[in-house]
Amino acid sequence: MQWPQMLCVMRIVKNQIPALLTGALFLVVVLGFSVFAKAEPSLATLHTVSGINVDVTAKNAVQAREQAIAQAQNRALSILLQRLTLLDSVGASKLAEANPGNLVENFEIAGERSSNVRYLGEFTVQFKPQEIRRFLRENGVGFSEAFRPPMLVLPVLQGDFGNRLWDSPNPWRDIWQNASGQYQLLSLMIPSGGLNDMVAGNVDQVMAGSEEAIVNLRNRYGAESVLVAAARVIPASDTAPLRLAVEYTEFGRAIRGEGVRAGERIFGLIDTTSITLSANAGESETELMYRARAAVLDRLNRAWKQASVVTLSTESGRINMAVAISSLGEWRQVQRLLASETAISGVTILSMAKNRARIAVDHLGSVGELRRLLAQKGLNLSAEALSVDPSLDGDLTRSQPRLIDPVTNAINDPQRQGAVISTPTYLLTLSRS
Repeated sequence: MQWPQMLCVMRIVKNQIPALLTGALFLVVVLGFSVFAKAEPSLATLHTVSGINVDVTAKNAVQAREQAIAQAQNRALSILLQRLTLLDSVGASKLAEANPGNLVENFEIAGERSSNVRYLGEFTVQFKPQEIRRFLRENGVGFSEAFRPPMLVLPVLQGDFGNRLWDSPNPWRDIWQNASGQYQLLSLMIPSGGLNDMVAGNVDQVMAGSEEAIVNLRNRYGAESVLVAAARVIPASDTAPLRLAVEYTEFGRAIRGEGVRAGERIFGLIDTTSITLSANAGESETELMYRARAAVLDRLNRAWKQASVVTLSTESGRINMAVAISSLGEWRQVQRLLASETAISGVTILSMAKNRARIAVDHLGSVGELRRLLAQKGLNLSAEALSVDPSLDGDLTRSQPRLIDPVTNAINDPQRQGAVISTPTYLLTLSRS
């Protein structure tokens, strides 16, 4: 497909739909050049806390309801802060007490009951992402809203019968099936276990860490990473309760530290972790497995937060980016990733051509913080501004640098008369596995 040579300047802000589309904007939308694709739906879910049960007694029903609402919102905020930050329950509760009162988007109440002095209800509270970010920034608390790319989980049950992944019964896999979908910042995929899965990789290959089998299953489900979660039930004895030993091995993209292509991101073994949980008094084997699953997910989620958390400063600004693109599909992918970054408040398209685009990005935080956030989404922002004018160079990634006059900020181009004024522009490229 040949992309049209076009020059357009337009302003598109997240969550803002123009009342009328001009002819130029219509052309852009038809060609798939809208700056912001649909935002990730899980962002709203991430900022929604449900299952908050309250039971308040006061002087009268009105006061009881008001106190219940305030209590539910405060508890929900504490849970949300633990979800987005590295704060523990004590730190999150203390920060939640500083709630400025403008953080809640809306709330719902289920099972509402009241008397003359008592109020009971189950609350679901939805918070405003933008206000939550501002609240955390003002309090200097690092946070992460970076959703981890999809992870395929392969639950293996070990025992005297051997290893079971696709064969039944496998209660460990049944329990993981219920976790499919979004879990805080994680996105989980559980295989269906059909014949095609068995052909892609059998249990022995998976347990041996066969790269071919792991990659086959990863590609089959379009996952970014693969988690092999092997569990073994240790029966209770006279001296020890029922236990569950879990060893989970993560496969994903890592930086090659040495070799011919040192620094390249490759797919391979990341890490292996082992945990053993003992059953509580009266806890069944099934309940123990659910608790073990939660423990694994909490560890994965915290590890991801530690890697992706960022403390946005009170800075804000606008920078220009030159986007290197080789196809319409790549451009759409860049659009989607930019749309999902909550530190970006808007984008202006400055120019477009077949293999490049120039955009201006309005952002929160510093350029360095923005670079780190984009890297989490698979977008590489150059550390330094380019010394080329992207409107003149046909190929951004192979063009020879043109020196910019430090005084006039201009580029002398022998093919044009006079100097071409150029604003410092950073190179934005899409990461590839």
